Amino acid sequence: MDISYLSEIHIDREGDLPLYAQLRDALRDLILSKFEPGDPFYSDSSLMEHLPVSQITVRRALAELTRDGFVSRRAGAGSVVASTVAAERARIASKGQRLLSRTARPLRPMSLYRGVGIHTISVISNSVDSEAVLAMTEALRDAIDGRGFKANILIDRSAAESYGRIALPPSEEAVILFRSEQETVLLNDALSGRGYKTVAIDMVPRGYPGAAVQTDPVAAMEIGVEHLTSLGHERITLVVNEPIVTQNVLDKVEAFEELGRRKGFADTFRAVIVPPPFGNSYSAAYDIMPAVWDEVAAKRPTAIMTVSDPGAWAVAKWLAQQSIGVPQQVSVLGFEDAPSSKFMHPSLSTIAHPIQEIAACAIDILCSAEPPRFEQIPPTLIVRETTGPVSAG
Repeated sequence: MDISYLSEIHIDREGDLPLYAQLRDALRDLILSKFEPGDPFYSDSSLMEHLPVSQITVRRALAELTRDGFVSRRAGAGSVVASTVAAERARIASKGQRLLSRTARPLRPMSLYRGVGIHTISVISNSVDSEAVLAMTEALRDAIDGRGFKANILIDRSAAESYGRIALPPSEEAVILFRSEQETVLLNDALSGRGYKTVAIDMVPRGYPGAAVQTDPVAAMEIGVEHLTSLGHERITLVVNEPIVTQNVLDKVEAFEELGRRKGFADTFRAVIVPPPFGNSYSAAYDIMPAVWDEVAAKRPTAIMTVSDPGAWAVAKWLAQQSIGVPQQVSVLGFEDAPSSKFMHPSLSTIAHPIQEIAACAIDILCSAEPPRFEQIPPTLIVRETTGPVSAG
């Protein structure tokens, strides 16, 4: 492939758009103008060699191109350009759906969504396919009911289905968005254009224009790293067992690496990013563990963090199968505090989402007459049995 095409890419480090998004958009334009379906595409290493970007930036940009159908990534065979026709159709369809959503109902003045008269709060939620999502959805329902509003929980296969079920006028209904980053942006744009007040939780990109509340990802890393380093751990690996295509996962990785530099452990703090194709968060962590452990003994981690509890379950299982003691030889720390985590053996130390606080804050924002705001709430460390002092051996 022609490396000279990369000279057409300009990355603006002072710009408002995140670096990964600039790279993603530039590579997409190259695909549509310079490549044919089935052509080999640039590797991670070639992009890092010829562009002023990090591995994290490259991997997130390529992951989003893969997700959107522009690139197909195959283990051991590199990346190839997917059908440009299919990708272009998907892009046009996405824009068309957004336009239709904005014009589906008459626009209403923004002053109507100041909370006066609102009696129903709808939650456009992810499908309840994990303990974390279920716990957050239940916390939202309880908080809405507890404040005297009617809860309307919408759990559909697509955000578009839920969008079509927002039926009351915006003077009577407000909406909590609990979907993917991309869906949240589109839903906020469409709903606010119709006069509805919204607040997003969990998944929002940098620069999100609406109101949002989420767990503070930087505080989460600080809490976890402080716990492990206080126990004497200096060789810590972060297993990124969720797709690095969302801002909060990217923020966790960047915070982890910065903490390593700040503490003087840059050489022994290691972030291991699971490459696509991506299955579920449990199998992603389990399958990457041989690579995590493929180091000389003196460089192997004495502590492993994950970005969700299922990943920590998988890490602990893999270690047990290799007869590696937890926490005697390796400490394991999760992120989520899923209900099942306290029942595994040994019980999982984890960083707990402040789900009740998030739910309460979301409703406060919807009831407020103030402009939309972005809130991050610190999580809580839950110390159980999988973390302990670093082994003297």
